[in-house]
Amino acid sequence: MEKLKDPNINQHIMTFVLDRFISQRKNPALGFKDQLGDMLSAWGGLCYRMLDQKHLASLFMSVRGRWGSDVAKQALRAVGTTALKSNGVYAPVEPENAEMLTTLNRMIHLMRERAASIETFDQLVIIFDSAMTLRMLRDDVTSALAQLQEGFDKWDVDKRYSLERSKLILEGV
Repeated sequence: MEKLKDPNINQHIMTFVLDRFISQRKNPALGFKDQLGDMLSAWGGLCYRMLDQKHLASLFMSVRGRWGSDVAKQALRAVGTTALKSNGVYAPVEPENAEMLTTLNRMIHLMRERAASIETFDQLVIIFDSAMTLRMLRDDVTSALAQLQEGFDKWDVDKRYSLERSKLILEGV
Protein backbone atom coordinates (compact mmCIF):
# COMPACT_ATOMS: atom_id res chain seq x y z
CA MET A 1 0.00 0.00 0.00
CA GLU A 2 1.40 3.36 -1.05
CA LYS A 3 1.59 6.05 1.60
CA LEU A 4 0.28 9.41 0.55
CA LYS A 5 1.96 12.40 2.08
CA ASP A 6 1.28 16.02 1.40
CA PRO A 7 4.69 17.70 0.89
CA ASN A 8 3.21 20.85 2.41
CA ILE A 9 1.95 19.19 5.62
CA ASN A 10 4.39 21.07 7.86
CA GLN A 11 3.30 24.37 6.35
CA HIS A 12 -0.35 23.44 6.90
CA ILE A 13 0.36 22.55 10.52
CA MET A 14 2.20 25.83 11.17
CA THR A 15 -0.62 27.78 9.50
CA PHE A 16 -3.23 25.95 11.58
CA VAL A 17 -1.38 26.59 14.86
CA LEU A 18 -0.96 30.28 14.12
CA ASP A 19 -4.57 30.55 12.95
CA ARG A 20 -5.89 29.06 16.19
CA PHE A 21 -3.82 31.40 18.29
CA ILE A 22 -4.24 34.60 16.27
CA SER A 23 -8.00 34.15 16.01
CA GLN A 24 -8.17 34.09 19.84
CA ARG A 25 -5.50 36.73 20.58
CA LYS A 26 -7.98 39.54 21.33
CA ASN A 27 -10.03 37.50 23.77
CA PRO A 28 -8.82 38.73 27.18
CA ALA A 29 -10.79 36.10 29.08
CA LEU A 30 -8.66 33.30 27.66
CA GLY A 31 -5.28 34.97 28.27
CA PHE A 32 -4.10 34.63 24.68
CA LYS A 33 -3.16 38.30 24.43
CA ASP A 34 -0.72 37.94 27.34
CA GLN A 35 0.91 34.91 25.74
CA LEU A 36 1.24 36.25 22.20
CA GLY A 37 4.96 37.06 22.42
CA ASP A 38 5.89 33.69 23.91
CA MET A 39 3.68 31.85 21.46
CA LEU A 40 5.12 33.66 18.45
CA SER A 41 8.62 32.92 19.67
CA ALA A 42 7.88 29.20 20.03
CA TRP A 43 6.01 29.15 16.71
CA GLY A 44 8.91 30.95 15.01
CA GLY A 45 11.30 28.33 16.35
CA LEU A 46 9.21 25.52 14.93
CA CYS A 47 8.85 27.25 11.57
CA TYR A 48 12.61 27.79 11.34
CA ARG A 49 13.30 24.13 12.03
CA MET A 50 10.45 22.56 10.04
CA LEU A 51 10.11 24.67 6.89
CA ASP A 52 12.46 25.40 4.03
CA GLN A 53 12.58 28.86 2.47
CA LYS A 54 10.04 28.00 -0.23
CA HIS A 55 7.48 26.90 2.36
CA LEU A 56 8.31 29.85 4.62
CA ALA A 57 7.70 32.27 1.74
CA SER A 58 4.35 30.63 1.00
CA LEU A 59 3.42 30.58 4.69
CA PHE A 60 4.14 34.29 5.10
CA MET A 61 2.10 35.13 2.02
CA SER A 62 -0.79 33.23 3.63
CA VAL A 63 -0.25 34.96 6.98
CA ARG A 64 -0.22 38.40 5.33
CA GLY A 65 -3.39 37.55 3.38
CA ARG A 66 -5.30 36.17 6.38
CA TRP A 67 -4.26 38.45 9.23
CA GLY A 68 -2.61 41.46 7.62
CA SER A 69 0.85 42.91 7.54
CA ASP A 70 1.16 43.56 11.29
CA VAL A 71 0.76 39.89 12.18
CA ALA A 72 2.93 38.90 9.22
CA LYS A 73 5.71 41.22 10.43
CA GLN A 74 5.48 39.80 13.96
CA ALA A 75 5.71 36.28 12.55
CA LEU A 76 8.67 37.17 10.30
CA ARG A 77 10.45 38.77 13.24
CA ALA A 78 9.89 35.68 15.39
CA VAL A 79 11.46 33.44 12.75
CA GLY A 80 14.32 35.90 12.17
CA THR A 81 15.12 36.06 15.87
CA THR A 82 15.06 32.26 16.04
CA ALA A 83 17.52 32.10 13.12
CA LEU A 84 19.97 34.25 15.08
CA LYS A 85 19.48 32.28 18.30
CA SER A 86 19.76 28.91 16.55
CA ASN A 87 23.05 29.95 14.98
CA GLY A 88 24.39 31.14 18.33
CA VAL A 89 24.72 34.76 17.24
CA TYR A 90 21.96 36.41 19.25
CA ALA A 91 24.03 37.27 22.31
CA PRO A 92 27.44 38.97 22.16
CA VAL A 93 30.54 36.78 22.14
CA GLU A 94 32.34 36.81 25.48
CA PRO A 95 34.34 38.57 26.67
CA GLU A 96 32.16 41.27 25.23
CA ASN A 97 34.69 44.04 25.76
CA ALA A 98 37.57 42.23 24.03
CA GLU A 99 38.88 44.49 21.31
CA MET A 100 39.04 41.66 18.77
CA LEU A 101 35.36 40.90 19.28
CA THR A 102 34.03 44.44 19.11
CA THR A 103 33.22 44.34 15.39
CA LEU A 104 31.64 40.88 15.62
CA ASN A 105 29.51 41.91 18.59
CA ARG A 106 28.48 45.10 16.79
CA MET A 107 27.31 42.99 13.84
CA ILE A 108 25.40 40.64 16.19
CA HIS A 109 23.71 43.66 17.77
CA LEU A 110 22.84 45.07 14.33
CA MET A 111 21.35 41.72 13.21
CA ARG A 112 19.24 41.57 16.40
CA GLU A 113 17.89 45.04 15.64
CA ARG A 114 17.17 44.07 12.06
CA ALA A 115 15.51 40.80 13.10
CA ALA A 116 13.25 42.83 15.37
CA SER A 117 12.24 45.09 12.49
CA ILE A 118 11.73 42.63 9.61
CA GLU A 119 8.93 43.62 7.26
CA THR A 120 9.44 41.41 4.20
CA PHE A 121 10.35 37.82 3.42
CA ASP A 122 13.44 39.03 1.52
CA GLN A 123 14.64 40.67 4.73
CA LEU A 124 14.10 37.35 6.56
CA VAL A 125 16.30 35.60 3.98
CA ILE A 126 19.00 38.21 4.62
CA ILE A 127 18.77 37.43 8.35
CA PHE A 128 19.11 33.69 7.60
CA ASP A 129 22.23 34.27 5.50
CA SER A 130 23.70 36.73 7.99
CA ALA A 131 23.07 34.37 10.91
CA MET A 132 25.02 31.59 9.20
CA THR A 133 27.84 33.96 8.24
CA LEU A 134 28.05 35.37 11.77
CA ARG A 135 28.06 31.83 13.21
CA MET A 136 31.01 30.89 10.98
CA LEU A 137 32.80 34.09 11.94
CA ARG A 138 32.08 33.53 15.64
CA ASP A 139 33.37 29.96 15.44
CA ASP A 140 36.51 31.07 13.59
CA VAL A 141 37.18 33.89 16.05
CA THR A 142 36.53 31.64 19.04
CA SER A 143 38.85 28.99 17.64
CA ALA A 144 41.53 31.58 16.86
CA LEU A 145 41.28 33.06 20.35
CA ALA A 146 41.57 29.58 21.88
CA GLN A 147 44.69 28.92 19.80
CA LEU A 148 46.15 32.27 20.82
CA GLN A 149 45.44 31.54 24.48
CA GLU A 150 47.05 28.13 24.15
CA GLY A 151 50.12 29.81 22.68
CA PHE A 152 50.19 32.35 25.51
CA ASP A 153 49.89 29.57 28.07
CA LYS A 154 52.78 27.68 26.45
CA TRP A 155 54.78 30.91 26.34
CA ASP A 156 54.27 31.42 30.06
CA VAL A 157 55.20 27.80 30.85
CA ASP A 158 58.24 27.97 28.58
CA LYS A 159 59.27 31.28 30.14
CA ARG A 160 59.02 29.83 33.67
CA TYR A 161 60.91 26.73 32.58
CA SER A 162 63.63 28.88 30.98
CA LEU A 163 63.94 31.00 34.13
CA GLU A 164 64.26 27.93 36.33
CA ARG A 165 66.75 26.39 33.93
CA SER A 166 68.77 29.63 33.88
CA LYS A 167 68.85 29.71 37.69
CA LEU A 168 70.07 26.11 37.81
CA ILE A 169 72.79 26.87 35.27
CA LEU A 170 73.89 29.94 37.24
CA GLU A 171 73.96 27.92 40.44
CA GLY A 172 76.08 25.32 38.68
CA VAL A 173 73.69 22.41 39.08
